[in-house]
Amino acid sequence: MRMNRLILALAPIVLGACSSDTAGTDTTASGGTPTAGPVTGTGTTSPATTSPGTTGTTGGMGMAAASTTGGSSTTGGAVTTATGSSSTTGSSTVSGTTGTSTTEGTGGASTTGSSTTDGGTTGPMTCPYTPPEDPATFPDGWTAGEAIVFNENGGWTWYNDERVVVDAEAGKIIVSSARSSASSQSADTNIDAVIHDIATGTNDKMALGSLSYSDDHNNGGIVITAPGEYFVAWAHHNVDCNTYWRNYNGGAWSERVTHTWGSQGCPWNGSDVTYNNPWHMSSEGKFYNFIRSVETSPNFLVSEDNGQTWSYGGRLTASPQQGYNAGYYKYWGNGVDRIDFFATEAHPRDANTSVFHGYIKGGKTYDSFDQEIDDNLHDTNAPGITEFTTVFQAGGTIDGVALNHLWNFDIARYDDGTIGVLWMGREGGGGKDNPNPNHRVLYSRFDGTEWKSTYLVRGGRTLYRNRSDWWEEDYLGGAALDPDDPHVIYVSTPIDPRDDSTDLEMHEIWKGVTCDDGASFSWTPITMNSPNENLRPVVPKWDAQNTAVLWFQGNYQTAQMYTAKVMGIISQR
Repeated sequence: MRMNRLILALAPIVLGACSSDTAGTDTTASGGTPTAGPVTGTGTTSPATTSPGTTGTTGGMGMAAASTTGGSSTTGGAVTTATGSSSTTGSSTVSGTTGTSTTEGTGGASTTGSSTTDGGTTGPMTCPYTPPEDPATFPDGWTAGEAIVFNENGGWTWYNDERVVVDAEAGKIIVSSARSSASSQSADTNIDAVIHDIATGTNDKMALGSLSYSDDHNNGGIVITAPGEYFVAWAHHNVDCNTYWRNYNGGAWSERVTHTWGSQGCPWNGSDVTYNNPWHMSSEGKFYNFIRSVETSPNFLVSEDNGQTWSYGGRLTASPQQGYNAGYYKYWGNGVDRIDFFATEAHPRDANTSVFHGYIKGGKTYDSFDQEIDDNLHDTNAPGITEFTTVFQAGGTIDGVALNHLWNFDIARYDDGTIGVLWMGREGGGGKDNPNPNHRVLYSRFDGTEWKSTYLVRGGRTLYRNRSDWWEEDYLGGAALDPDDPHVIYVSTPIDPRDDSTDLEMHEIWKGVTCDDGASFSWTPITMNSPNENLRPVVPKWDAQNTAVLWFQGNYQTAQMYTAKVMGIISQR
């Protein structure tokens, strides 16, 4: 694949910021290389003063590099500092009474945007959008930054988290994936863990466990137990009744440990223990690992010695099994005292599924509105998932379109307490007699009082489109939230989200940015003109200055037959 090394991280930097006007407040300018452009500003009761922005050294793309300070205005007079990246010229205008602003820059690309405020209250915003360069000029493939290959042979499901973690203190990114061969399900495959050194770019790969067949469900879930120390757990989809794990301490991997679920009860056919989701709860001094196990529901193991030993901890929910299993769960933890979950009640091919939210805190579970649902997490007498908050009900409509057979992609809870989720639904209905229903990808946000949902883009064709004997009609490219920035999401789709109609040859990764709390998104490509599919993006939690987005690229026929590599980009915001 040919890479455009000159535009590393330009799109993520520009589109990662949303500006707003707040009466009588200052926002400090940061980053960038533009020279100051002219600035004008007025306040309601006093004139504004101006100060020049910071001059940078490299050209490229940026936003305005000047700040205005509104005197003692109560309605306008907001102080706004625009961030710049590498523009050589820029200008900014701020009006204290209307709150409108315009930014533009040269040296690579220009962007425009506007916002409206009234008395310091932020109103709707339109985020700027301009691709850093025309991807059509790179017919052999393009990425918005230098692509890193973390594993030449690997893929993953989206129900093992975290698939990727950043150990910032040790300067490492840890990635788990499952090797595969598209030619045979009996290939000798392994579950891998790669420790990527951020400074040197080197990868240290360890085969955690062998398996007699290929399956993307088998990648590990990772948690950092201490700087430079990790726990990785995995299972063998539809093979046995075990959970496996290894620890990384002192620069070496431990021997494999096996937990047999027989004493708690195996799922149907004595197998199908699947998915691993380890999370830390520092307030309790515990690590939790949520696994689909007893009666195909999420049960969990607990460790109180930093991941060295684990024991059965209890059952999260006990929904009735419908068809294949009792639902699919995504998790997000703050690492301290709370773990959120976002779930369905069944597989969408077996029931007309909805999506639900709840959270764990203090050994109990709650709905979105802090109403207690289960007063004892650590037993087997658990509630059904439908007792928690419904994020979106099957049959509900968005933009006049009814959505059914919903499935969950991702969840994150942000520092301000808001929660974002990504999910998909079928337009209308459809089943196995309609193996490629019209899918839609959607975003929902909880602001503390209600869930609001937004249509994003059509999901496009199912990944199983070449199979006539085995349907997974709801396997799409996937979607991911940026856990460090509530404005940013990523979607894999073969439909251009800028017009929601242009069909692409392959699934490409797109970055969406919202400046109106998820009511609308502006889009920029992360990949384009790719030789193979780009699937199931994931963004590990890092910090406000750095970010990474990873996905796997390759040929995908089924969950057991694919040939792919794990790749991604690392950039500063």
